[in-house]
Amino acid sequence: MKTEPLLLVFDVGTGSGRCLIFDSNGYQVARAVSPWHYQTAESGSLFFDPQRWWADLIKLGREALAVVDPGRIVAISATSQRHGFVGFNLEGQELYGWPNLDRSVQSRLTVGAAEHLYPTVGRWPGAIHTAPRLAAASSIYTFLPLSDWVLYRLSGVKASDPSQAAESCLFDINLRDWSATAIQTFGLADRLLPDLQSSGTILGELSNPIAKALGLPSGIPVVSGGADTQCGTLGCGVVGPGEMALIAGTSAPLQLCLDQPLIDPLCRTITSPYLLEGQWVLESNAMFTGLSYARLSELIAPGQDFGELNQAMASASPEFTGLPLCIGSSIMDSRHGSLLPWGGMLFPLPFARYEPLTLLRAALESAAFAVRANLEQLKQVCNHFPAESLRMGGGAARGFWPQLVADSCQHPVLVSEEAEVSGLGTAMCAATGVGLFADLKAAALAMHRTGQKFEPRPIKSLDHFYQRWRAAYQGLARLALA
Repeated sequence: MKTEPLLLVFDVGTGSGRCLIFDSNGYQVARAVSPWHYQTAESGSLFFDPQRWWADLIKLGREALAVVDPGRIVAISATSQRHGFVGFNLEGQELYGWPNLDRSVQSRLTVGAAEHLYPTVGRWPGAIHTAPRLAAASSIYTFLPLSDWVLYRLSGVKASDPSQAAESCLFDINLRDWSATAIQTFGLADRLLPDLQSSGTILGELSNPIAKALGLPSGIPVVSGGADTQCGTLGCGVVGPGEMALIAGTSAPLQLCLDQPLIDPLCRTITSPYLLEGQWVLESNAMFTGLSYARLSELIAPGQDFGELNQAMASASPEFTGLPLCIGSSIMDSRHGSLLPWGGMLFPLPFARYEPLTLLRAALESAAFAVRANLEQLKQVCNHFPAESLRMGGGAARGFWPQLVADSCQHPVLVSEEAEVSGLGTAMCAATGVGLFADLKAAALAMHRTGQKFEPRPIKSLDHFYQRWRAAYQGLARLALA
C-alpha cells in the first residue's frame, strides 16, 4: 500500500472552482472541477453568494477525495483569482462575494494621487482593485481575498499572503506590509485589514465540522497559499531573479522574477511581491487571450473538439496568416485599464473565402503577437532581459499555441508537464508548510517537471505581420477616442 503524503488544494478561478490533489513529487492524483455562477445586482455590479460557493467547494473536495485515501492528506492550501474577495461586516458576517469580473466601481482618486501611489502599491488604482470597491461600500468592515477566504473557512484564521494583499492597492510592495499612505489616500482608516502571513506558513488546523463535511481527519494543517498567477509562476519552476513565466489560461500574464521591486516610469506594468521571500515579479499581461479564443471558437466552429482543431492547425503550413484579430488580447497599460473598448478583425475581401480554421489560426497568432508586445514592454522596463527561455503553464499551453508564441517572440518556450500550474504551485506551498521541503525554492525544484520545449522557427514576413497587428491595435485605440 502506498503511504506517500498527499496535498489537497482548492483553486477558486474566474470561471470555475477546482479541488486538486498532488503527491509530494508534484504528480496530480485527483481533480474535480465545477463552473461558477455569478449574479447581477440592481446597480449592475456582479457578485456571488459565498454560501453557495462554499457548498460547491465542499462537494468538489469530497469528489476529489473519493479516489484517494483521505488519511494520506497531510496539508491543505488554496489559491484563487486575483482581485476577487469576500466582504465582512463589523460583526464578522459574510456580506457577499465580489469577483474580479466586476468593473462597476471606478476609483475616485485624481490622476495626481494615483501617480503618487503607483510606486508604493505597484499598480495604477482602477475599477478591478479592492481599495476603490471598499471605499464605495461602507458596509464592508474587512475583507479576505478569495484564496484566503477559503483558508479562513477551513481553519477559522483570517489572514492574507502578500501576493494577494498587493492586489488591493493598499499594500506597500517595497516594505511588504500594509501601506498607511494608501489606506489614508482611499479613506479606509476605519476598516480592518487582515493579518499578513507568508506563503507556505501554517495558519491553523482543519476544523472538526469542515473535516467531517469533507470526510477528512480533523487537525490537518492549513497552509497559506497565494494569488493564482504567482502560484502558477512557482508551479512553472521559476525560483530566482531573471526567470520568467507565462501563465496561459483565461488571460496571459507574463511574470519576470526580480530580486528588488522595479517600477515602470510610464505606469504600464505592475509590480508585486513573489511567493519567495526577498523576491518580486514584474508583470505585463496580454489579457484575455484564452477567453477570446474560446468564445470565437464557439461562434465559428461550434461543437468542434479543441484537440482536433489544434491538431489541424499544427499539421498545417508553419507560415502565418498575417490577419490581425484584436478581440481581447492587449498590450498591458495599468494606467488606462489595459483593455481597448473597441475590437476588430481585418481581412482582405471577400471575407467569404476564409475558412473557420484560418480565423482561429489568426486569433492564436494575434494572441501570440500580444505576448510578444508585452515581452518587449518588460524588456523596456528592465533595460535588459536575462531570461534564456520563457516557461509556460496553464490550459492554453496544452495545444498549438506555445509554438506560435515561440515563433512570434523568437524565444524558446518551455512548457510545464503539469497543466494545472497554479494548483501545483499551491501544493508546493502546502508541502513547505508541513516540512516536506526546507523552503519554497526546494519544493519547486523537486515538484516541477519540464515538458516539451518549443524552439522558434523562421517565419516569412514575421516582423511585417507583427507590425501590422500593432498598427491595427493602435488604430482601434484611436477609434475609441473618435
